[in-house]
Amino acid sequence: MTIIQPNKNKNKINLAISLLLLAIIVLIGQGIYTYSQSVTFRYDINSLEKNLREVEAQNAEIKNKIFTFLNQKILNVLLKKKD
Repeated sequence: MTIIQPNKNKNKINLAISLLLLAIIVLIGQGIYTYSQSVTFRYDINSLEKNLREVEAQNAEIKNKIFTFLNQKILNVLLKKKD
């Protein structure tokens, strides 16, 4: 008498397929998350670069005002007016 147990093999195959599908779903989710983070970082970098350019422009304006104020000729004129 022969005993056939086809369900035993199907269970192993179903388990393997389920694990592979789960791994694929996890990897797709991780890829989406990583892409989302890289887009967010790119946006943040662009925003910080814009702020940096604005601060550099303000810094140049302040330096220009300081150099104008400390110009020796202007100081001499101010000293003569004071006397």
